[in-house]
Amino acid sequence: MSSPERPSPEFNTNQVPSHFLLKYLWSELRSRQVEREQHLSKKTTYENEVTSYADVVKKEEPALLAAQKAVEYHSATIDYIRSRPTAPSPDASNDPSSGTNQSVSAETTALLSSQLSESTRESEVLLENEERRLVKAKALLQELHVRLEEPKVHLMIREKKMKQLEQLIETLDGEIHELALLMRPQLRVPDEVWLLVFGILLEEDNRLYRTKDQRWLFAPPTLTASQVCQHWRRVTHSHSSLWTKIGFQFDRYWEPRQLDLFRFVLEQARDQKVFLIVDMSSPRVHSNTTEETDYVDIQSIEGIRNRKFILGVENPPRTLNLRELCDKTGITSFTAVIINGSDLRQNTGDLEQLPDTRVASFYDFYPSSSAAALEDLHSLHLYSESSRRKVDVSPFLLRSLHELTLRGDSIDLPSDSEDAFVLPELTSLRLSPLQRGFLKRVTTPRLSTLTLDPPDGPDESIGSDWSSPLLRVSSTCSIIRFDMWETLPLENPVPPYCSASAVCVEIIRGSQKPVKVQFIDSYVDGERLVSDLLALMGSGVGTKAIEEMVIDRCTGMTRMDCDALLGIVGCLKIYV
Repeated sequence: MSSPERPSPEFNTNQVPSHFLLKYLWSELRSRQVEREQHLSKKTTYENEVTSYADVVKKEEPALLAAQKAVEYHSATIDYIRSRPTAPSPDASNDPSSGTNQSVSAETTALLSSQLSESTRESEVLLENEERRLVKAKALLQELHVRLEEPKVHLMIREKKMKQLEQLIETLDGEIHELALLMRPQLRVPDEVWLLVFGILLEEDNRLYRTKDQRWLFAPPTLTASQVCQHWRRVTHSHSSLWTKIGFQFDRYWEPRQLDLFRFVLEQARDQKVFLIVDMSSPRVHSNTTEETDYVDIQSIEGIRNRKFILGVENPPRTLNLRELCDKTGITSFTAVIINGSDLRQNTGDLEQLPDTRVASFYDFYPSSSAAALEDLHSLHLYSESSRRKVDVSPFLLRSLHELTLRGDSIDLPSDSEDAFVLPELTSLRLSPLQRGFLKRVTTPRLSTLTLDPPDGPDESIGSDWSSPLLRVSSTCSIIRFDMWETLPLENPVPPYCSASAVCVEIIRGSQKPVKVQFIDSYVDGERLVSDLLALMGSGVGTKAIEEMVIDRCTGMTRMDCDALLGIVGCLKIYV
């Protein structure tokens, strides 16, 4: 039950902690709190087991005591029988010392002999019975000892583990106290740093908290942080951006205190857009009591219809109709709609009605071709977490889009048709180089920004002519962006379409005008990029093919590679 040795947190409290130090302190504090909770849970389990084993021992103690007394009783009885004097000998009356010369008749001698034999037999029978009872009592006593041996051993082990857990919990309490002291407002941490910390907490925390009546309500973690101390309360209440997320499980009515919390969060958010998370799973069943009449409609919140909301739908049904949600909340227009269908067994869904919005994002939830609710969208983002299932997107849903994102190689246009399709309004596109069905069939005359995501992996069906569909779309773009290309060099050759450097060179070779190239959070093979660009210069492409190159938080580039790029591109910007 030993815990790995961990250095005690020791920092110079006279210095203002940096953002990275605060992040480290926060993560260490959380890890110790989680570890303490785990130890407390184990301790509770051991306490229950100790109680259970103690009850077993206590239950058998009366029987053990009775068996011990029975052994003692039968042993004493046997000793008594063995020490009891025998009957007098028939010749005792002829003892010369008696002073009598009386003769004993034969009848008297026979009678005495008979009495002596009968008394001896009686004693032997009693002794035999008592010895038999003693054997049985000892056997029962031994059985009880054997039966109680295992519970007593487990009881001793659990008590020892409980003592070890108590020592670990005491140690963790000390470390938690030290970390809490290091994070106190007395360290003069700037409010901007706390704002950043709370912002990260708000971004990562999407939990729904169960209320007393079994309904679920999401309260922003800022609410908990605001109750820690006056400093944190002042920071959280003075920044409306920390109150921009709240949610609930879809249901008909709310409890008044839920409504008060919802109203409070909206008041703290002020003019900020609020991310409204709605869980569309089956609502809880409530008992038919008079308390249910106390539920208040959310539309009673003043100004709810004039607020700006981003709608997030979790666990959508197979057929999604958001009319009831709009009727419940009184909100008919959303800045954006995000639908997360990751838990659905089937990805496609029927979207009968979408609230008034121009931006929509779907995670593993793909409307069928009959979803007329998407006709007025300007921005559509489709995300796929699984590559095992092919998802066909109807091109008729995309005709009015200005911005389109297809994240995942499994999302593509239907393969049963080769007809070209024009997206006249599309100006921004994000996809993978392997979504060839889309790249081959779609014409984008106004496309200006192309963001490329890394493929899910090598595709053996892709031949050497992998770049033609991509160049067909990228030839008119002025901005080419590579995001999260983390492919590292392997022992086996990497396919060109899996390397950001190779794809970049192919796009520049087929571009009709100078472009701006951006690498963001990616691995860039600097040596290959420089050599290929120099080869392009030798082939007559010219030094103005790349108007600007941005390398933002990337790996694989050396100082020598950057110096070489300065003589190739028009402008080089590097961010670390």
